[in-house]
Amino acid sequence: MLSRSTNRALPSKLSKATQSIDAVETGAIKVPEIQKQYAKIKNELEAIDYKKTMAKYQLDDMNNQITYLNRISHNKRNEIAYLKIGVQELEGYVHGLKNIINNNMKFKMNR
Repeated sequence: MLSRSTNRALPSKLSKATQSIDAVETGAIKVPEIQKQYAKIKNELEAIDYKKTMAKYQLDDMNNQITYLNRISHNKRNEIAYLKIGVQELEGYVHGLKNIINNNMKFKMNR
């Protein structure tokens, strides 16, 4: 035998099922409208996925540019350091030549 709560639930469930059947029969559930909404959401999702793909491509491109610029700046720093060493060597030669010239002048004056 069914309990009282089960007896009460059956008419409620039957009523909901009947309402659902009536909704389909009367067109209250509009399948074409739902299909349009689905298509619209699908298109929006595809647009978002495209934008995401393009953003990733741009990010990768920027990262490659940063890597390239870091490499160039490292090379330029090395080049500057090399040139500074060359300047120091030339300054040393100039200083040496000045000393030689000064010594020669002193020598010539002392004669």
